[in-house]
Amino acid sequence: MTVQDSATTALRVKELCVDVATPEGWATVVEDVSLAVDVGEIHGLVGESGSGKSLTAMAIMGLITHSQSARVTGGEVLLGDVDLLKLSNRDLRRHQGKDLAMVFQEPMTSLNPAFTVADQIGESIRYHLGASRKEARERSIELLEEVGIADARRRCNDYPHQFSGGMRQRVMLAVALACEPRLLIADEPTTALDVTVQAQMLELIRSLVERHGMAVIFITHDLGVIAEICDRTTVFYAGQVIESGLVGEVIKGPRHPYTEGLLRSVPADDDLPLWWIDGSPPLPGQVSSGCRFSPRCEYSKNECDTHAVPLRLSADGRAIRCALADDLSLNGRD
Repeated sequence: MTVQDSATTALRVKELCVDVATPEGWATVVEDVSLAVDVGEIHGLVGESGSGKSLTAMAIMGLITHSQSARVTGGEVLLGDVDLLKLSNRDLRRHQGKDLAMVFQEPMTSLNPAFTVADQIGESIRYHLGASRKEARERSIELLEEVGIADARRRCNDYPHQFSGGMRQRVMLAVALACEPRLLIADEPTTALDVTVQAQMLELIRSLVERHGMAVIFITHDLGVIAEICDRTTVFYAGQVIESGLVGEVIKGPRHPYTEGLLRSVPADDDLPLWWIDGSPPLPGQVSSGCRFSPRCEYSKNECDTHAVPLRLSADGRAIRCALADDLSLNGRD
């Protein structure tokens, strides 16, 4: 399946493939991933751990280079008209931090403990925009204020360990926003936060999108977060896109059994017992030749294991990778 071009599309990923090294050799862990993110859109990537969400994001950011452990083996990553996968490392660095930026799950492993937050926010401002140290500092203070850090002029001199977890995540947002990127990737930025702080972070990200008009890829395993903040969502399983569409449509009327399973696994406000998906995702290099979800699928038939299932567009514009999609009536959530 190809991603349609659009004047409002900020990012187009086409048939992306990523391999990782295993004791048995190279194994494909991201296969034929295609998606598009529009300007001003928050696009959620959801799926179990190991489904390929973060590897896809790292490939988009240019953080996977050919090495002994991982390599991008195919596809295109188009930011505007620029294919990031075809750039040299030098040319790619001109885009990283300026045109696309990433917020990681754990800020303490991303922020340098030896430098103040003003120095770390100002680094990309000086590198990409040619600002002086004084100009970069003033811009850093403005960004800290924008992400909700109180008394920003004083706190810009603090070090990461002097901030709480929620405040450090706000600092990471300030770092990412320093050069007003066209695309922001947020890799599970609220996972380690308590519920109250998580809600504040989601509201902050939404308000930043409205103010700056940038595109956002939001990675999470939490469908509640997807429902709250995202406009569209793409569901990953075993390195493949298995369903994609508008958030409301996917949650209320899933078309793939795995999406239904994820929704049923979310705790409900009633007395029904907690439900789970039996089995485990396949290990790298051990995927079946047919539908990868078939061994765990309660609707599986013999035809599901015969041939690889392509990702196709349904009549309502949804992308689905299920041979039985037209015959199933699946349950969603309100």
